[in-house]
Amino acid sequence: MGAWGEKTFEDDTSLDLIDEWIAAENPEDTIGEAIRVALADDYLEYDGGHVISVAAAILDYVINDQVVDAEVEGMDIWLQTLSRDRLAAMRQDVVLGIDKLLGDESELNELWAESEKLYPAWRKILESRKARFLVE
Repeated sequence: MGAWGEKTFEDDTSLDLIDEWIAAENPEDTIGEAIRVALADDYLEYDGGHVISVAAAILDYVINDQVVDAEVEGMDIWLQTLSRDRLAAMRQDVVLGIDKLLGDESELNELWAESEKLYPAWRKILESRKARFLVE
């Protein structure tokens, strides 16, 4: 049975994704490409939704000095190595991604909406991140 929680890194898919990005030779390029792929389709599939969610968490930490809700081995050190400028250049795509993730054409949004108890908290996390990205 997999992990599932309203916080970004309480989900096995998100944890697998962050492990992949930590291991990437050039994580900023890997993150940017993953975001572009997720935004390319009209319908945001489950994995693409996680890309947007995890990317938003990473950018929120690096750009906005927010706390990351994760206990992933090596993540604290890895986050310190990321280029703030390169990630800041992805901010607009992440905002578009959050809009898509929270929209009607998102598998992850559909799944979360089934949980009346946890959906508002999950949604609030993403909306808060989006609001911080819109403030310059």
